[in-house]
Formats: sequence, structure tokens, C-alpha cells
Amino acid sequence: MTEQKSNLFRQEALDRLSSPEQLDEAIVITSSGSWIAAVGVLLLLATFIVWAFTAHIPTRIQGQGILFSGGGQVVDAISSAPGTLLRPYVKVGDKVHKGDVIAEILQPDIAAKLDVAKAQAKANQDAYDAMRNQQAALINAKKANAEARKASLEAQIKAAEQRHAAYEKLVSAQEKLSAGGITTAAALQQAREQLANATLDLATARTGLLTLAAEQLSMESDAQRVRFEQDQKTRATEAEIRQLEFQLSAYGKITSPADGTLVEWKTPFGAFTPAATRIASVASGKGSLEFMLYVPPAQGKRIEPGMPVYIELGGMQKEQWGTLVGHVRSVSDFPATREGMQAILQNDGLVSRFSKEGSPFGVIVELDHDATTVSGYRWSGGTGALANLSAGTTGTAKVTIDSRKPVSFLLPFIRKVSGA
Repeated sequence: MTEQKSNLFRQEALDRLSSPEQLDEAIVITSSGSWIAAVGVLLLLATFIVWAFTAHIPTRIQGQGILFSGGGQVVDAISSAPGTLLRPYVKVGDKVHKGDVIAEILQPDIAAKLDVAKAQAKANQDAYDAMRNQQAALINAKKANAEARKASLEAQIKAAEQRHAAYEKLVSAQEKLSAGGITTAAALQQAREQLANATLDLATARTGLLTLAAEQLSMESDAQRVRFEQDQKTRATEAEIRQLEFQLSAYGKITSPADGTLVEWKTPFGAFTPAATRIASVASGKGSLEFMLYVPPAQGKRIEPGMPVYIELGGMQKEQWGTLVGHVRSVSDFPATREGMQAILQNDGLVSRFSKEGSPFGVIVELDHDATTVSGYRWSGGTGALANLSAGTTGTAKVTIDSRKPVSFLLPFIRKVSGA
């Protein structure tokens, strides 16, 4: 058996292993080509790690839309209250800013109510002043009377206390004499009755003093209550006056709803106008192009003003011309209706195309300007259009809503694998 095991190795191999010269020879583990491949893998791994921690992968929402003229939107100025439309402050063609007063409305009903309220306020104040003067005189008279009554009651108390002390001594003496048989029972009874009367007089005087103090407190409380009620009336009237003055000031002015140009008066001056009447029209905007973007209903609430937008216009290949750059200016609070989209697009086909996934959210994209390009707008990844852009051009836009490092996508997987 031992001989069979030894035959597993060739004699030549056994001789080489047993030779001392073999100890000085290096053992070759890998070839030079393997080392080059290993270094390459390590470099790729290092590059990947650096990329994972420094690069950013954007998260984007895609939608479709159309270029439109920002100055083509017409907004109406509407009256807030009924009244007569007075003279204009501006004329058609004038530039206006949002909040500028462009006309005034006379509100005779409000003005009449204000006059009545002011008259009522004056009457209340006159009545209040007269009441205070009368109340002050009455209080002073009552105070003088109370002081006199107080002095009288205090004198009565002092006299009653003296009588009470004297009768206590008398009763004590009569009781001693009666015990010795020196005085009669009638004399003792008389002394006791006199002491009881003195005690009653003292209690009555003290009660009168307490009653006087209570009357003074009640008088002061009544005066405060009357003043409080009058103050409440005055404040209520003043609040009504402020409200009416606000209505005259705020609702009596027609203001521009936006920056732009006054293009039309819709109501003749001197005519009575009900509340919510369209008074004038203002063409808003600066004339620059903007992009009306429609995004799927499930994505609309993820978009916020200021987010960057990249637009690939129809007929302009991204590889050659690049993408138009802008940012979100506003997002609609609710999904757009077909009627609202039709008012902007003026095309049933586009309305159906942009709303095929449901009622979309409308996103107004403001284009970034660049004076160095032919179009006047900034482009990314290309030279941009070699001619001026025009409203009505459709395109596809991507809104960047987030940007994450690649490693953030790996962390959940690493945690899951490691069990952390």
C-alpha cells in the first residue's frame, strides 16, 4: 500500500523538491498580464466609487407643451362693489403695474352709511361726555354724604362702646349686690336691659358702617359698568366706521390685475356697475416667449417654482440644436380643464394630445435669456436655433425635480444584503 502511494508522484518531481537549490528560486503566482488586468479593475472600481459619491443623477418629469407669447394674455380688472364708474386715471395704451389704480367707483350707499355712522359716533361721544359729567357730580355728592354718614356712624359706635362698657360694669356690680341681698331683682333686671340695648346700638352702628362701605362699592361698580357699556358702543361704532372707510377706499378703486398695457375700457364712465363687473382689460407680460407645459395628473404636485426645465422643440433634433433651458414660474393649483386648455391652445387636437393621460396640470415655464444666441434664449448641449423662435411651436419638456448621488441608490441594497 505504501509503495502504491509513493507512485502517485513522479520520481523527477520528488528529486526536484528534495534538492536544496530549489529553495532559492521564486515561485511564480501570476503573470504580468494578470497584474495589468488587476490594476485596470482596481482603477475602474476607484473610478466607480468616485463617481458614485460625486456624480448626480437627476429625477425628471416629462410632459408636452407649446411656446406662447407671454404678452398675449389678457386679464380683466373687475369691480369689487356696486357703484358709479368715475373718471379714469389712465388711458388706453398706457403701461400699468399690478395694483395701480386705474379708475374709481362712487359708492353712494356706503358713503351714506358712513355719514350715519360718524353722526352716531359723535352723538355717542356727546352722550358719553354728558353722562360722565353727571356721573362725576353724582359720585362726588354721594361721596360727601357717605363721608358724613361714616363720621356719624363712627361717633355712634364710639358712644355705644362707652355705654356698653359702663353697663357691663353696672351689671357686674348689681349681680354682686344681688348675691348679698343688698339690691333688688328689679334693679338687676334693669341694668341687664340697659346692657342689651347698648349691645344692640353698637351692633346697629357697626352694621350701618358696613352697609355704607357696600354702598360705596356698589356705586363704583355701577359707574364702571356704565362706562364699560358706553365704551362698547363707542368701539362698535368706530369699528363700523373703519369698515365702511375700508370699503370706500379698497372697493371704490379699480386696480390693474397685472403688469402690462391697458388695452380696453369695457364699461362706460358715469354708468352704474354691479359688483363683479368687468371694467377694463390689461395685456399682461413683457412680450417674451414662454412654454406652456402640461404634465400628467399624478406628477403635477411634485413640481415647484424655480425647478429647471429642458425643452426639446419639435423639428429640432436635440443632438444638433440642443435643448432650450428655462425654469418653472408657476404651477396650476388644480388640473386644467379642456375649456381652459382650449382657450390657450386654440386647437382641439393639441388639447386631446396633451390630456391623453387625464386632466393635466399646467406649468408655465419662463425661458432663460442669453444675448449671445440668435434666438435670444439659452440652450444646453448645442448651438441653439439659428433663427428667432415663434409662438405655437410644440415640444417635449423635462422638469428636474430632484438630483441624487448614485451611492444613494445602492445604500438600500447594501443594507438589505448586510442585514443592517
